Amino acid sequence: MFGEPIPPYALERCAAETRLADLFMIIGTTAQVYPAAEYPQLAVRRGVPLIEVDPDPTALTDLATVVLRGPAGELLPRLVGALRLRSAARARASGDGQNGRERRAQRGTVLP
Repeated sequence: MFGEPIPPYALERCAAETRLADLFMIIGTTAQVYPAAEYPQLAVRRGVPLIEVDPDPTALTDLATVVLRGPAGELLPRLVGALRLRSAARARASGDGQNGRERRAQRGTVLP
């Protein structure tokens, strides 16, 4: 809840995940509440692409690599669908098929 302290372990986990991220998405946020608003900025400073999904511009719009304007409930299913199509096309082109999907699942990079 707003105004309540965030547990230190949660902040540590957010910082750790930010350091590991190879892509960062901000979805439905004004990007003005700290410390949460700092994590995408840290990622961008490391050269990580930032995707913003929001009906309106935010404090981080200028940092975003990709901006998707509209409601997240409409845009995210379309984005996931497009990524699945692209992934399937790449798998067919490389002969990757099910074995490649299994390898990516083991690495945690497959969408459900």
